[in-house]
Amino acid sequence: MTVYSFGFHASAKELANCNKVLNNLCRQVQAASFYGWGSPQGHGLDVDAHTGLTKLTYDWGIFGEESYNLFYMHSHTLQHLTIRSGGVINYNRLIQTHDHSAIIYPQLHTLMIEIDGADFNNYQWRTPKRKVFFPKLHRFALNHIYPFCDNTIFRGNREKSIESISITIDANSLEALESHGMFDKTNPCLGLKYLTITEEDESHLFDELELPPDMLQRWLSVTPALCSLSLLIDDPTIKQPLLTSIQSTIPCSKTLQLLIIPHISLSLQDIFFLLSNLPKLTDLHCMPGGLGPEYAPFLNPADLVTRISLDFMNVQPYFKFWRAVFNDPDPEVTYVAWSSVALALLCPSFSYTAVPPKQMISYEGCLDQLISTEYFKPHQDRIKRLFRSYC
Repeated sequence: MTVYSFGFHASAKELANCNKVLNNLCRQVQAASFYGWGSPQGHGLDVDAHTGLTKLTYDWGIFGEESYNLFYMHSHTLQHLTIRSGGVINYNRLIQTHDHSAIIYPQLHTLMIEIDGADFNNYQWRTPKRKVFFPKLHRFALNHIYPFCDNTIFRGNREKSIESISITIDANSLEALESHGMFDKTNPCLGLKYLTITEEDESHLFDELELPPDMLQRWLSVTPALCSLSLLIDDPTIKQPLLTSIQSTIPCSKTLQLLIIPHISLSLQDIFFLLSNLPKLTDLHCMPGGLGPEYAPFLNPADLVTRISLDFMNVQPYFKFWRAVFNDPDPEVTYVAWSSVALALLCPSFSYTAVPPKQMISYEGCLDQLISTEYFKPHQDRIKRLFRSYC
């Protein structure tokens, strides 16, 4: 059973009647969602009546004492906690009471924090007591910069339980994460399967985000079970460190299946390099970067396919999907078509390349031209399956 409490348009009388109904039902409720704006104080919410919530979504504009009391009252039973706000949150109050007693979430599996338009300067950056606040945390998602100045969120769960991290960074938070060893080799994330790193949308207003050259290799070296890596960072300089990390046989090279790097341009040569070093890779999202220096001289796609087959004789059999991300307003679609055909003929499981609708007509025209040649006619059914687009 899920309960919704609306506070933005309701009058005081309507709120009082609503809360009477809510509080009578609270002993049966296991999942609750609260939405509203303004201060929650005085809304008549009987926190004590809400016992034993396992799932809580709290979407409120301004957080007050009643907000933090709600988290505290259910900290012992909560398994899923989602917090959304367009205002200021005192993160410290999520993990300790006003008298500094620690708040432990012994059953919490999922913690998601979504902050929109908040004033970062008003956040509370403190070092709480060194407790294990989230011992069973599996999934952590934060769409704003990391709020603590130590490893509060990940303390005590990195080696055992945590499976998914989605985090937003800017120059300041990256420095904080690095300083307290979030991905340190002495404390590896042995169970981490999904890692998403997103650049803060307004990072240009602060210090410019520059990743240390060895950061990716250090982070990936302590995530041996990683299946999915998403780097949503508009920094083309991370391409070479990423390829270097993969070439150095990082532990997750044997487990990585999904690689999303929409701001990085990869040539066909780069893609086959990835496939030869990531034996389980099935999905790749990146910008197309032509053929590469070694394959650029080939003016005939048939000769190109022959050369690649000699260079990469043991390409892994699992690769299925390439999403070509076009950030260039006038992209070179011909080489995307050539690359797609090479992938289709040399990778047994490859299904299709997804291209934007604006480029679909040009892409299909290039594939039709290839099918009409003698070399590719025997493979026309295979090539026609590459006709896909995405919105």
